[in-house]
Amino acid sequence: MNAMNEEVLNSLKNLLPSADENVLEFVVEAVVDAVLNYINHDTLPKELKTAAVLICKAYYHKSGFDGSAAYVTAVKRGDVQTNFGAEKTAVSLDGNSDFFGYRAMLAPFRKVRW
Repeated sequence: MNAMNEEVLNSLKNLLPSADENVLEFVVEAVVDAVLNYINHDTLPKELKTAAVLICKAYYHKSGFDGSAAYVTAVKRGDVQTNFGAEKTAVSLDGNSDFFGYRAMLAPFRKVRW
């Protein structure tokens, strides 16, 4: 993990002190990789540190890493059916993602790839 990722991780730990460190490391690496792929840079610009932390926090909560995953409300064993209390949608960090509303912060740093 490089120095900027460590800074993002430390800031995220301050925001989410009760979170599992291994999960936070995964979240930071996933988000930073997605951001770097989107802006076409090799390293994260220091100006995007705050944006990366905010995107990590949003990804952590939206993905259910915080334990907010839906509870099972019904189970049917014949043909295996499981119902959950609330619907969760898959969270994506691909290039078409809105980055949880932070895409506008990333756009000025984006380099065009030919």
